[in-house]
Amino acid sequence: MLLIVGAFPPETELLEDLNGSGVAIQSAGIGPVEALLGLEALVMEFAPDEIVFLGSCGQYKGAASVSYVSGELFTFLDPASLLGRSRMVPAMRKYAAPKPGEFGKLCTSQPDFTPAIVNTTLSLSLEDHALSLPLLEQAIEGLEAGILANPELAAWKQQKSEISVPVMENLEVFGMARFCEIHKIGFTALMAVTNQVGPDGSAHWAQNFKAMGLELQQKVRPLLEKWRR
Repeated sequence: MLLIVGAFPPETELLEDLNGSGVAIQSAGIGPVEALLGLEALVMEFAPDEIVFLGSCGQYKGAASVSYVSGELFTFLDPASLLGRSRMVPAMRKYAAPKPGEFGKLCTSQPDFTPAIVNTTLSLSLEDHALSLPLLEQAIEGLEAGILANPELAAWKQQKSEISVPVMENLEVFGMARFCEIHKIGFTALMAVTNQVGPDGSAHWAQNFKAMGLELQQKVRPLLEKWRR
């Protein structure tokens, strides 16, 4: 069973007529708590072996701008902690790297999607931040120890070390990614990059999310139609 979820209906509405034949298309909820609780309820209802999240995100400074991304490494970091204005508990798990399922692999093999790090926050950042993989490593206490203990994550880091990896901000995806990692459910996140993170981010998101969300679904739809056959 393939479960495709968005935070709310506009992120999946173009695909809803493809419900059935081993595919369920649903909304999970907005924000890190509701999205995770909603996903848990959907997993209990549909028992999927693969989940694909469709959504939107903002891009931090630090890499060339991109339009559509596939999340490969997921972090949970408050950017204010980088500036010394807050502190995250060291024992908290702050990264996840779940494996994609078969449909996710099909989607991420398309040139439309740029591999990215996706960072989840509890609120939308109103400041410009330049987050990058090295900075995230410095900020997330215990990440290096986790990399050393996780050969797949170490291989991902080595693969990406020579390129500038874009880093995104999204309110839902970390909890979903970590849930799927724990329960060994295939997970992929495909997102439209609607804005740059900063003081104008929300206004630009409001201007762009509908059109870019539809375009994202238009990219996924033919792949889903082919996969269902």
